[in-house]
Order: sequence, then C-alpha cells, then structure tokens
Amino acid sequence: MPTHVRTARLVAVTVARRAGWPEGQLESVRQGVGEACALALRAAGPDGSLTVELDDRGPSLVARVWPVPTSTGTSDDDLPWAVLAGLTDDAAIEQQDGVSVLRLSWVNPPAS
Repeated sequence: MPTHVRTARLVAVTVARRAGWPEGQLESVRQGVGEACALALRAAGPDGSLTVELDDRGPSLVARVWPVPTSTGTSDDDLPWAVLAGLTDDAAIEQQDGVSVLRLSWVNPPAS
C-alpha cells in the first residue's frame, strides 16, 4: 500500500543509521527506497502488495524490492532508473527464487 512506503523509507534509514552509516548518505537511502517502492507499487497494482528486504551485513547496504514493473518501452521508464542511478552505488534487476527483484546497494565509505 502507498501508505506504507513512508514506513519502508524510515526502516531503511534506521537500519543504515544503526549500522553506522554517515548521516550524509542516509538521505540517498531514504529516497532510493522510496523510489523503488513507487516502482514496485506500480507493478503490484491497486490491490497488490510489495516486499522490501534490507541487508546491512558487510560493507554494503542492500535493499531488495519486488514486484518489479515490466518496461512499457516509453521514455517515462528511463526517469526512475536515472533517479535510482543517482541515489545508489548500484541498481539492477536480479532473480531471487524465480522472482525478478529490484536490487539497490550503497557502499559505506571508510571512516575518516
């Protein structure tokens, strides 16, 4: 549900913060998860649901969101990917248990 996107963003930021991520990167995590959820909701339809999975093990924070929308072949499909490319270190579609999943990752910079 669209009302839960805010919750997904807050949880992602909380996970990143507790894992020691610098404050400067938290906004990219919040916006990236929000954009990924918006894409997934478009694919899920009005009565559908989406799944968000966060993994903070290792040097990266990884968010996986599904379902993933199929491309309509229009230039409107390019904008969300451009936004995700600017907010993450990597954004890609991967297969997980036979399901297409949008995978976002951010690499935690070394402490200075």
